[in-house]
Amino acid sequence: MIVTGFSRKVQIRSPKHNSLQFGTEVIYIASHGASCPHVPWILPASGLRPMQPGTEILPCKEIRMMKRSTKRKARTHLSLIWLGHSAFLMESPSGKKVLIDPWLSNPKAPPEAKDITGVDLILVTHGHSDHVGNTVQLAKEMKAPVVALFEVSLFLQSSGVTTAQGMNKGGTLAVDGIKVTMVDAIHSSDIEADGTVVPGGGAAGMVIEFENGFIVYHAGDTALFSDMRLLGQLYKPDVALLPIGGLYTMAPREAAIACELLNPKHIIGMHYGTFPVLTGTPTELKKHLPARLRRRVTELTPGLAIKF
Repeated sequence: MIVTGFSRKVQIRSPKHNSLQFGTEVIYIASHGASCPHVPWILPASGLRPMQPGTEILPCKEIRMMKRSTKRKARTHLSLIWLGHSAFLMESPSGKKVLIDPWLSNPKAPPEAKDITGVDLILVTHGHSDHVGNTVQLAKEMKAPVVALFEVSLFLQSSGVTTAQGMNKGGTLAVDGIKVTMVDAIHSSDIEADGTVVPGGGAAGMVIEFENGFIVYHAGDTALFSDMRLLGQLYKPDVALLPIGGLYTMAPREAAIACELLNPKHIIGMHYGTFPVLTGTPTELKKHLPARLRRRVTELTPGLAIKF
């Protein structure tokens, strides 16, 4: 049914209108005098648009004006806190907490890092102690799933982490609405355990897709590699967390090329300043970036949240 001549509150009931979802409340207005006098127009929040002929509508109570909705908008942002070194705490739009490379006793960790609770998922990029960090303790306390390379997961299981889940590069694992894809990293990964070295199976990066489609790429410890261009094309990260300290990972000059290959919307440096030998800085990173990418760099303070 299509009615002309009055302004009414209606609900779209047909897929023929290509911009509004079914049930969306709008005001439709007859277009007498307009260039298409037989096509009613609708007035959604975004402005006046034509309604395609034949669209079925359900008339509601006649109104004089459209009132602004009083419903509270659902939270759509992602909260990210740098905990020093390569450790980050991310809180998804639905409130799920994801902790990655949780070395929470690193020299740059904020005091409140030791008080973190309610973690829903722990991610470990490789087996070095500055990335495994406090994983065993946290996983046992919080019963949180831990996702890591297969060999690292075996080590964690042998340490009493019953929630450790192994995977490998190229695979994707969905955990409670969050998708984790493991990708390559150029680095070593052997594990120090009770004075011996245990094979760690290599190093990885993590691509994390949250419930709202927001994507974070945590590169782990890595050198620059040309396939970062493919990661950018395939996953289109909103945020790239990249090591910039040098010596054990790429330095700012190499990280700048990684940014060009990945083309993320936001760039955040990590794995720097923890020790004197990790000399790279976000300021130096900016010097190596073209102007269009320079403005995308955000320098974080450990313990302070940033929202996207």
